[in-house]
Amino acid sequence: MSRSKSTFAVAGLAVGLLMTSALAPVASSAFAGDTDPLFINLTSDDGHRINMALGFGGKQHKLRHKLTVFLNDRAVLAASKANNERFSGQKATIAGLLADGATIIVCPMCMNHSG
Repeated sequence: MSRSKSTFAVAGLAVGLLMTSALAPVASSAFAGDTDPLFINLTSDDGHRINMALGFGGKQHKLRHKLTVFLNDRAVLAASKANNERFSGQKATIAGLLADGATIIVCPMCMNHSG
C-alpha cells in the first residue's frame, strides 16, 4: 500500500473511532425514565402508521407515561368529522386515549388547509 493510502486509512479509522466514542454517551442516554412524558408528532394520513403511533403511545400511557399526541399535516384527516368512515378505528382509539387522560392536539392551520 502506498504511503498516501495508508495515511488515509489510518486517518479514516481515527475519525471513525472518534465519532464512535463521541456518540456513545448519546446512545446510552436514550432510555426514558419510568414516568417520563411522551410526545408523538403524527403527520401521516396512512391508517397503519396512525395505528402504530397511537397503539405505541397508548401502551406507554398505560405504563404511566403522560401522553400528548400532536396531529398535524395530513394526520389531521383522522380527526376530521368528514372522514368518519375512513378513520373509524383510529377515531375509536383517539376517543379511548382521551378517556384515559391522554392529550390530543389537532393543528388548526392544518385542519383548515385540509378542509
